Amino acid sequence: MVFQDFSGSSDSRGRLFVGGDAYLESYSVGEGLPQSNGQRDDLVVGGSLNFVAGTVGRGNIVYGVNTSVGSEVMNSMSLNGIIKGQSYDFVSAETCMSRLSYQLITTVSGGGNMEVRTNTGISNMWFFKTTPVDEENKLDIYNIYCHDLENIASVNFDNVPQDATTIINVLGTECMMDAQMIHPNPRKVIWNFPDAVTLTLGEYIEGSILAPTAAVQSSATIKGQLCALSFEGAGSLDIDIFNGCIPL
Repeated sequence: MVFQDFSGSSDSRGRLFVGGDAYLESYSVGEGLPQSNGQRDDLVVGGSLNFVAGTVGRGNIVYGVNTSVGSEVMNSMSLNGIIKGQSYDFVSAETCMSRLSYQLITTVSGGGNMEVRTNTGISNMWFFKTTPVDEENKLDIYNIYCHDLENIASVNFDNVPQDATTIINVLGTECMMDAQMIHPNPRKVIWNFPDAVTLTLGEYIEGSILAPTAAVQSSATIKGQLCALSFEGAGSLDIDIFNGCIPL
C-alpha cells in the first residue's frame, strides 16, 4: 500500500492499493491469490490509472479518476471487472499506519549484538536493543540508525526464536537498505522507518516494511508487505502477510 503515487515495472503477488495515481508497465497483480470471479478488488487506485501492459487475472481493478488499460491487461480480466469508484479510505489508513509506526518506537534500555556481514567482512555491529526477547509475548525489538544500516551487506536473524515477532526500528530521514535480510519467519518481522523521507531498497528483504512518510525507490524483492508514502522502481512485492504479535 502507498498513500500517494506508484510507478512500477515488476509485480505484486498480492493485492495493490495506491492512494494517488498509478503507472504500471509490464506489471502483474495478484498472481499469488486465488481466483475471485469478481468478488475481490485486487488493484485499487484512488487517482488515475495508466496500466500499459501486464495482468490482473484474479480480481477486479478499481480506479478513482481516469483509466487507461492496455489490451494485455484487458485480456487477463475475463473473469473480473474494471470499476470506477472509491472502495478504500486511504486517509484513515495513512493516519492509522503513521500512528502505529511511532508507537513501535520504545525507550532504549539496553543493547545487544547481532552478527552481520558488512561490506568488509563478518563482524558484530552494535544494535541498540530496546528489550530482551519477551518469552511470554515472543517479542524482540531493535533500533538502528540509517547511516549504520547502509554499511551492512547482510543480516541473519538465526538467533531469534522462529515464533518471535521481530521489530527493527530504523531511525533517520534518508535511508538505504541494500542488503540481504534473512529471518526464520518473515511473516513475523517489521522493518519500521518512522522518520524516513526517502528510502532506497535493494537486494532481498525478508519482512514487512512500514515507512508511511517515505518515498520509496526499490529494486528489491520484499518477502512481506509494504506501507509507504509513494513507490517507484522494479522491485517485487511478495504475498507474505504479517502475522506477528504487537502488544500495544
